[in-house]
Amino acid sequence: MGVSRRTINARNMSTGPATLTRRQRREADLIARVKRRAWREARARESLRVLAVLLLVFLPAYLVLELTPWGQLPVPWWVIVLLGGVMFALGIRVLAQQLAAARWPSTTCRIECSDVENYARSWHPIVSYVYEVGGKEYTSDLVRIVDGYSSFAGARAQAERYTPGSIRRCYFNPANPRKAVLERHVRLDVPIKIMIFGFGVSVLAYLVS
Repeated sequence: MGVSRRTINARNMSTGPATLTRRQRREADLIARVKRRAWREARARESLRVLAVLLLVFLPAYLVLELTPWGQLPVPWWVIVLLGGVMFALGIRVLAQQLAAARWPSTTCRIECSDVENYARSWHPIVSYVYEVGGKEYTSDLVRIVDGYSSFAGARAQAERYTPGSIRRCYFNPANPRKAVLERHVRLDVPIKIMIFGFGVSVLAYLVS
């Protein structure tokens, strides 16, 4: 996108108090780097879990078709629909997660830093904040369940809404207080695209089989 990491950080620093000293700016920049690294590691673990589930579903089916006489038989229509249904179910899961988060209770939180990160060809706002539930302190960096943007400008505008040091409202999962979001808006575009893709895979595979 032609935007360097230093440029992103400089823009983030501009959202903070104007009286920040050079040392405070260095500390804030260090916190931002740590949060970005932790965010990317968490996303990588999530991607690995999704990949593992897909392998558990598709790899046994592939081995059965390749190593047994069943591979010479026409593939039943329900098998094709089942495989495409995995993607459809993933879209339903994303939608269900957003609807569940819309009912989470709220609490106050303190914004630590805000930043923008590029991951899997999309831009994501990273807003780290601290909140307390049941006398225990937690940290989260999710703005909302689905937080990807196709452009840097969209993610930056979202991140800049949360000034470091400010007090805001966040919403936590009562069953797992470690998970929280700053916004509970439901985005329908992402789960719908996933479900349409799953349906399209099923139809296309059935037509060419």
